[in-house]
Amino acid sequence: MSFDAAVLVLGFGAQALFGLRLIVQLVVAERKKTAITPTLFWYLSLVASFLFLVYGFLRNDLVVVLGQIVSYYIYIRNLQIKDEWRRLGIPLQLICLLAPVMLTGAWFVKGEYHEAWSAVTDNMNSPILFAGFLGQILLSFRFVYQWYFVERLRKSFLPVGFWIISVIASLLVLAYSIWHPFKGTDPVLIVAQSLGTIVYVRNMFIAGKLKMD
Repeated sequence: MSFDAAVLVLGFGAQALFGLRLIVQLVVAERKKTAITPTLFWYLSLVASFLFLVYGFLRNDLVVVLGQIVSYYIYIRNLQIKDEWRRLGIPLQLICLLAPVMLTGAWFVKGEYHEAWSAVTDNMNSPILFAGFLGQILLSFRFVYQWYFVERLRKSFLPVGFWIISVIASLLVLAYSIWHPFKGTDPVLIVAQSLGTIVYVRNMFIAGKLKMD
């Protein structure tokens, strides 16, 4: 298997886990009529985020890297709120906390970030690149938004606004993945965001009717 093919497999694997977490969340929401997120949602999110972060590093895609780092640690915070984080044990906790930091450090030491940064700065006038950045910022911000309610109510759930932001962000990233200004079409993001948008829209319509307990 070539390096490029292996990277694509990694990307699709990460997105498959992201998709699985949405299916798990949607099934629980439809069945139990509650906005509270199941623990499995956050475990799948954490693993998928790490794999997709590696994918972003391997593709030298600054948009993907920046988007994943923020949400990764919010996933951990949600596991803490659900009192699940302590179950992992200190060794595994340290691995989870330090792995993204070590990956980022290696990226900088090897100097590969220069290519990613140059690719972005050389194309700053591209509306598609702007759409990609904005979409990834919103995909991360939706979890910051969710985190605000988690801390205020001390419950791990996904408010209606989370899904509205998700739909907007997904469409922006979908445009970016189709018309990438310097890397070409990204099939991983296209499949992920196309399927994700459908689930986001469905959740947007049902979230307002769900109870939060």
